[in-house]
Amino acid sequence: MLTELKKFQKEDHFAIAKWRSVGHSPPPRDVNEYLRYIVNTCTANLIQAAEQESNPAKLKKILNNSLKSLRAAEYTTAQQEYIYEVFLRLSYITGVNFRHQLNTWLHGTFMSFFMAIMPVQNRPFPA
Repeated sequence: MLTELKKFQKEDHFAIAKWRSVGHSPPPRDVNEYLRYIVNTCTANLIQAAEQESNPAKLKKILNNSLKSLRAAEYTTAQQEYIYEVFLRLSYITGVNFRHQLNTWLHGTFMSFFMAIMPVQNRPFPA
């Protein structure tokens, strides 16, 4: 996990080319810099926690605090989906089941609850 987090940290997830590679227009520079700051800080905190062999609950709290600092309504749908993917990748690297929090952030509480109770095939994490 530590190696993957450090590899993730070296990538510029909010480079203009990265946005375009997934078919999205990049947000304004100040918005993009803020997103980069949040994800880089989150990743640094996850690395520190991993080095201290923290439990999954601590890692989930770090992810959750970082995600909560981003208000979904301030981003376009495409930007929200991209942010979702970045945090989802971090959750996979850390082995933390973070889908409910991501779905709540992206779709709202009602839809997240509805998605949780509906059967979904090929879930990477147990329900």
